[in-house]
Amino acid sequence: RKGKSAEITPEKYHILCIGCDQESVWRLERLSGQNQVIISSAFSAENALTMLNQIHPHLILVDTHLHDMDAYVLLQQLRQSEIAKCVPVIAVTDAMMSVSQVESSELAFDYVLISPMDVSHAWAVIQKMLNYTP
Repeated sequence: RKGKSAEITPEKYHILCIGCDQESVWRLERLSGQNQVIISSAFSAENALTMLNQIHPHLILVDTHLHDMDAYVLLQQLRQSEIAKCVPVIAVTDAMMSVSQVESSELAFDYVLISPMDVSHAWAVIQKMLNYTP
């Protein structure tokens, strides 16, 4: 179309939550309405890397306290993946982190949410990052 940018929006947005607490994931699902947003959970970094090929997420949330891999190592692997290299990655970290730890997370990740997660705020951030309007 002449004069208009052809922005392609997916039929459904897929969000991958890695190591996030299930209560927050459930609340995000409720807020999303599950119409155009699919939220999948991976309980480990290894499981998440396997799931990438199956779901092709549009956004990834990563708990920084993963039990099987350092979150920064996982981020590096995501950035090296053809599927996830351009996907926004949000860190979910606890409120007990020092200011310097939060600042370094902000430099590495696309956004940082503090846990326990304010799910309404998290959903607003997700919508903005996906350019999604329900």
